Amino acid sequence: MNENEFLILLQAKLDEAKSKGNINSDIDKIQNQIDILKVQAEIDKESIAKIVKQIESVLGQEITISNINIDQNKTIKDAQQLGNKTGKHFNQSLSHELSKSNNAINSFKKSLLNAGKSSSEIDNIVDKVKSLRVQIDSLGFHESSNGFLNVDVSGLDELGNKVKITQRLVQDLQTMDWKVSNTSTSIISTKEIEKINSAFADYTAKLAQFKSTNNNILSGLSAPLSDLELKLESLHSGSTTIADVKNSFKNLEAEASKILQNFTAQFNKADAAIRQIATGEETIRNLRAEFKGLDNAPKEINTELNKLTTGLNKIKELESAEGRSANWSAAYREWEDAVKSLTAKLGVLKKEQANIASTQIFKTSDLRDAKIPYMTKVSNTIEKQMAEIQKMANAKGWLSFDVSGVEEADGKIKKLALTVTEAEGAIKKLAFQRAQLQGKSKAKPGLMQVGDIQVIKTAVQAHEELNQKVSEIQRLMDNGTGASKYQNQIQSLINDFKKYGTSTEQAIEQTKSLQQILDSMKGLSGQELVNMANKFEQEFKSVKISVEAAKSSYDRFMQPVSKEKASSLINRINDFLTKNTKITKEARSQLEGYTQEINKGVNLNRWNDINSKFKETQNSMRGLNRLGASLKDQMTQAAQSFTQWLSVSSAVMLVLNQLRKMPQEVYAIDTAMTNLYKVTDETENKYIRFLDSASNSAHNLGRSISSLVDQTANWAKLGYDIDEASELAKISSIYANVGEVDDDTAVSDLVTAMKAFNIEASNSITIVDMLNKLGNEYATSAAALGDGLSRSASAMATSGTDLNKTLAMLTGGTEITQNASEFGNFLKIGSMRIRGMKGELEELGEEVDSTVDSISKVQTQILNRTGGRVNIFDDFGNFRDYYDIMKDISEIYDDLNDPDKADLTEILFGKQRGNQGAALIQAFQSGQIQSALEATLNAEGSAMEEQSRWLDSLEAKTQQFEAAFQSLSNTVIDSDLLKNIVDFGTKSVSSLEGIAKALQTVNSLWGNTDGLFGAIGAASGLLMSKNGIGKILSLQW
Repeated sequence: MNENEFLILLQAKLDEAKSKGNINSDIDKIQNQIDILKVQAEIDKESIAKIVKQIESVLGQEITISNINIDQNKTIKDAQQLGNKTGKHFNQSLSHELSKSNNAINSFKKSLLNAGKSSSEIDNIVDKVKSLRVQIDSLGFHESSNGFLNVDVSGLDELGNKVKITQRLVQDLQTMDWKVSNTSTSIISTKEIEKINSAFADYTAKLAQFKSTNNNILSGLSAPLSDLELKLESLHSGSTTIADVKNSFKNLEAEASKILQNFTAQFNKADAAIRQIATGEETIRNLRAEFKGLDNAPKEINTELNKLTTGLNKIKELESAEGRSANWSAAYREWEDAVKSLTAKLGVLKKEQANIASTQIFKTSDLRDAKIPYMTKVSNTIEKQMAEIQKMANAKGWLSFDVSGVEEADGKIKKLALTVTEAEGAIKKLAFQRAQLQGKSKAKPGLMQVGDIQVIKTAVQAHEELNQKVSEIQRLMDNGTGASKYQNQIQSLINDFKKYGTSTEQAIEQTKSLQQILDSMKGLSGQELVNMANKFEQEFKSVKISVEAAKSSYDRFMQPVSKEKASSLINRINDFLTKNTKITKEARSQLEGYTQEINKGVNLNRWNDINSKFKETQNSMRGLNRLGASLKDQMTQAAQSFTQWLSVSSAVMLVLNQLRKMPQEVYAIDTAMTNLYKVTDETENKYIRFLDSASNSAHNLGRSISSLVDQTANWAKLGYDIDEASELAKISSIYANVGEVDDDTAVSDLVTAMKAFNIEASNSITIVDMLNKLGNEYATSAAALGDGLSRSASAMATSGTDLNKTLAMLTGGTEITQNASEFGNFLKIGSMRIRGMKGELEELGEEVDSTVDSISKVQTQILNRTGGRVNIFDDFGNFRDYYDIMKDISEIYDDLNDPDKADLTEILFGKQRGNQGAALIQAFQSGQIQSALEATLNAEGSAMEEQSRWLDSLEAKTQQFEAAFQSLSNTVIDSDLLKNIVDFGTKSVSSLEGIAKALQTVNSLWGNTDGLFGAIGAASGLLMSKNGIGKILSLQW
């Protein structure tokens, strides 16, 4: 039977059953039309005359009916046309349903083909779908990790019910045929259909309201809008759920929020931005004119104004290409910030021009005649002043210069010192001070040399030192026996590279730049040779860092793997050997040898090698059809089954003993649910469904039910609804498993990171992925990193550093210090110091001094100590990412002299945290941090892989048993019943206590009545025992 024949038969069957009501309705309509035609055809003139007479007798008056002419042929023709029209409509409906099913199956086939399935497999799978005899609305599939193919079908069954069917297929490894393992069917009830209709109406209205409210930015929301509209259209067919629509609408709102967050106005945000963009060119023209009218406008102002024009053009291009999208709004925000920054600078410069401190004016012509160095412009930072210094150095013919001693006050350079090397070799120190300098035009602020010039070294002395340096360099190049220290240094680096796993070719390539510098040094002399030798030393340090990175990577691979990692692979190999006794002797011997080797201890490199070879063996045995148990082992297993049957009685006794613990488990679940009730407000049915779901999830995750419910309550306390809290509880449970932390810590660590780095609940697993991957591959643990992250996350996010970079620095530093908690605190303190947050540091109890009095002072000091090579601000005056700043520091740190290193370390890290700061710099230089950063970027799926391995552990099996036992306890013993029993016992005890007190009173009045009341007490005890109260009160809690 071909595909169309099958669909026609299916449709015929469906028309008989599912569409019976619709078809009967159509037939009734046709019958009514035919009856009318029949009446028209059957009434003749005599019948009409009789009817008229009857009506006249009733009404008592004469009725005249004329011009009645019934064309029977036309009546019959009308009936035939009606029948043809009805048949055509029926055929069109049938064709539509056939086409719909055909399209779903064709699309399904393409998906299977894209998934790598062969044509024979596809036909085999489609036959299984056809056997369901369902009119198909939608059809899809997904493959599970254990080899099952799950086919999801939505449509109408033979009775006209709207159904969802999941058909689980498993492949026979010998015939490669797919066979049905399990089929589950769910019927969408009338209530569910009503919910769907209600949701459709609700979100259709929300969508209309959204479009109205956000009309100005709809052009940038085309993708999420289309997604929501598609999901709404698919809601009735069952191919999407209400949750899908809800999430799609949330995504639409989130995308709109991304656009609107870049606008500073509180009302009509987009409108305000659109108006400012429209007048942008005029704004730039006005700023340009204002700056042009100043005498003290810095040279770079024109560059910044040009950037404004470029930014405005970019905004317009983005609007044209993408509409008013998130990129468009981000570009606007950047442009708006730049406009504000320039406007602020304009105000400062105007004020400076109006309040020039010095009144004395020096003419530049006089300074030139007196051979006094000067600069006609003065900036507010040394970095910006470097261009003027270089211009002056060029005019004076200085070979080199060094800047130091910069002091700032009110954002202006007051004085600085230059140490210069003159053309003839003399080294001198010059002091410069702020002054009013006048050239051809009016006076402007500038810097001029003041006081005596200090001669540090005469030309003769400099020349002698130069000759000594040249002689020493030439000796190092060739000591007279053909040996070269420089060449030996290169060879030493090559040997180190090779020692740490790099090939000879790669090692030579890594040192190629050094060899080229050495080759160029041959034939040079004087200062040129010295300069090139200095370049060689700088390059040598750079290549040395690469060697350290290679060593770090090599050491990680050479370190013994953890016991957990070793056990995981051993267990997988042993499990494979147990289940597959048909494999060859060679393969068995090889795998057993691997387990012995791993037991003795292997490094990460060897572990990866064995793991790869184990997979190769599995594939090889599968190709030889040598998987599964041998006949002998099958018989042995049967015998073992019989033995196990004999031990069932022992197991039953064990279960009976466990039943005594049931009240405790019910109590634990009830307590956890009570905590959840306190922080959520849901219907009773919602809580019942949640607890059922939690029971299944707890078993799958290897957690107790009470643990999972408690975590859900903890998340709900933070403002998440019960559905989001439930999903987040699963993530924190996975973290608790793979990170070996308790439930409270798991929730606390995750929520700190999520809130600090603005991570959505749906992406929270990425945090666990990174922690787990770093914990597995570096000399630390996921739990330790989670602790360090919880201490530093907020400060690092404030400093502009993302989660990946924060964890990379935390990992690199912890590998050296072996204390993630303290290193997390250090990162927090370091990022606050660099931002001049003196007050906040003092509140934390940190010792602070004048080095962090202000942001500008911190910036200036770092610029001074690094020779102007590291700035904490970017070109737009914004703080740079803390990671990038520290990376730059690490790259120039070894170039600094010892006093500058000491000063810089104290400025950056304070007096008490220098060792941790040194560890951070070392971790950057060795490549550990870069390696860790790359690991975080490739961590996706790490947590779930670790979770899967953890589920094979004894701890996980024990937790799964506890979850199953709690579920059983909660089913067998209702918590309300248990509460009633306890209440009854409590009241009984209270009553007996009252009787006892009364008897004591009587005894005091009547004298000794021990015999009488002793008998009453005994009778009461018997009564309590008979009623079971005594037993109830002896329950073990």
